[in-house]
Amino acid sequence: RAAGYGGGQAASKTLRQAGFLACGIGLPIEAVEGDMNGLRIGTPELVRWGMTPEHMPHLAQLINDALRANDPASMAEDVAEWRSEFDSLHYIHGR
Repeated sequence: RAAGYGGGQAASKTLRQAGFLACGIGLPIEAVEGDMNGLRIGTPELVRWGMTPEHMPHLAQLINDALRANDPASMAEDVAEWRSEFDSLHYIHGR
């Protein structure tokens, strides 16, 4: 439910400033005028880079902080630093 952030595309633009990639997505819930009503985060990609359920609370906190920040770009360095912990691919067919 991305309505509280101006819609899914608006939220994804905010998250991009903080160093996250996401996109708006349509959900079978109430519409958001001029935008998507949901926010999609590529969870398969998170797993592919080695994130586990234990990492999700910190990730959720970073996303929450970015969406509520007055200056989401100010978080980009912290997000990049945390992301750098995940530097090898996992679950690749043929490996």
